[in-house]
Amino acid sequence: MITGIGFDMHTLVNRLSITFDWYYKSTSDWLVQAPITNIYGNMPHMLMEVKLRTMEWSFLWADKTKTKIVFIIALMQILHLIKTKLPS
Repeated sequence: MITGIGFDMHTLVNRLSITFDWYYKSTSDWLVQAPITNIYGNMPHMLMEVKLRTMEWSFLWADKTKTKIVFIIALMQILHLIKTKLPS
């Protein structure tokens, strides 16, 4: 299952930009290799469930001075949360 929501806004004569994105992905029966050394022979494989949540936001201010010097001030953050689980 994949879900994504996004929001972009430009205001004040395109000087201020605000962005927000949220993303969720759930994967079942993901085949992974177990972290066991080769001493025991073949490496066993396991099925896992993986959930990924991502949130990203930003505020950006772009302007220019009277002498035509362009400047940009930006504040942004990206957050990833990954949760893994072996199925019962």
